[in-house]
Amino acid sequence: MYDLNKFGDAAKKEMKIETLNGPSFYSFGDQKPTDVIVLLHGYGSCGKDLISLSKHLEDVFERPYFIAPNAPFSYEWECKDH
Repeated sequence: MYDLNKFGDAAKKEMKIETLNGPSFYSFGDQKPTDVIVLLHGYGSCGKDLISLSKHLEDVFERPYFIAPNAPFSYEWECKDH
């Protein structure tokens, strides 16, 4: 899980930033990531549907950290394992 609370309460309120959750993928242990890749899903989906793409894109970047946030509101369909 990751969140955007580092901006502080005032900025969070002004910018309407919410804590986001969803799957993430990073396979470089304790090394600091060089890139953060955000995979955004469409209506009726969730982050779990996209995070598997990270394994195919991993070689494109030096040390990528992939995050696939779920929408901050509920979606119509349940996201299920495929």
